[in-house]
Amino acid sequence: MHFNRGTVYTFEQSEKLDTVLTCIQAEEDLKYIIDRLRERHPVCISSLPEAVQEVYEQEYAELSESAEVTVLSLWQSASRVLACLEDAHTTVRAYYENVKMLPLLFSWEGQRLICSGGEYDGYTVNKIGGVSVDQLYQRFREQFSYELDACARHAFASRINRSDYLAFVGIS
Repeated sequence: MHFNRGTVYTFEQSEKLDTVLTCIQAEEDLKYIIDRLRERHPVCISSLPEAVQEVYEQEYAELSESAEVTVLSLWQSASRVLACLEDAHTTVRAYYENVKMLPLLFSWEGQRLICSGGEYDGYTVNKIGGVSVDQLYQRFREQFSYELDACARHAFASRINRSDYLAFVGIS
């Protein structure tokens, strides 16, 4: 007997981040995610955790009232809902085969984000796009599902050189 938990076996490219969706499309997509959680996530089978329910209702209301919903804003909304689970295995993201990347790698050294390798090896990164690294990391944590801070720090450092994740934290 094979039990299908809805595991993704192939990825399809997402619409561009600036693609405009109707409010109805966005509401349906967010509801779809919540329905799958209720159906399949062990913590949500009897009911959604209170924090997840509250953030879902807030995000759903904001999407409903928005004049314009983009793929990016829906990704951010859905991510904030899933972040409440504090489960690194439950996430949503935009997928692109060819994403633009900064020609830098980053890692944490204590509380400092540093460039790793290349001509800027060891340089401390204070701001990206005029926004402090602390603010960017806070935005990331609010929208990224993780269990341990060490995992969130690694995920941030390994993704922040990608154009899609820069947009995710508000850098255009």
